[in-house]
Amino acid sequence: MPDSELHIADDDLDLYLMGRLPAPLNSIVKAHIESCHYCAIRAVEQARVLWRMRESLGGADG
Repeated sequence: MPDSELHIADDDLDLYLMGRLPAPLNSIVKAHIESCHYCAIRAVEQARVLWRMRESLGGADG
């Protein structure tokens, strides 16, 4: 998992953005995103992708 030299795995980032990451790991990922510019940018970009996918599948209902 992330430390000062590692970055968040793609699967963990997706789960974090969907609110499906277990609580202990969620806190670690959140802290890493707050301190790592690279992962913060990835999170924003991936959030946009997930939002577009959700919209194309029928909006914000689920």
